[in-house]
Amino acid sequence: MARLRIFVADNGNPDWPRFAVQDNKGRHWDGKWWTNDPRAARLHHREQDAADEAMVLNDSIEPRWFIASVTIMVEHDDQFTIEQLRELLERAVVSLTLPDQHDMEGVDVEINLDLGGMGEIG
Repeated sequence: MARLRIFVADNGNPDWPRFAVQDNKGRHWDGKWWTNDPRAARLHHREQDAADEAMVLNDSIEPRWFIASVTIMVEHDDQFTIEQLRELLERAVVSLTLPDQHDMEGVDVEINLDLGGMGEIG
């Protein structure tokens, strides 16, 4: 998955140079929000003004944190302890499988396991 990139786009011509802020999804910054209409883009006379605005927008991208509980069922013929499960999960590679049809461009998912409070429920 690619992270969201914000950059300066040349939206003018040599006689009338104008610069806009664009992202790698093809959206244009209108000064308040993103739009798919390039005609609604906020235009700058100077490339540096657009670059300054793009830098502010890049700096404002903050990760959002979500929390979810996960229940793990283990079936095993022999005795299987919580310590063995903890060791197994610490060594495991955790991956998130997304469906084929999704709009997750610009989203990076990081999973951290907090195994300190793990306990048996049944």
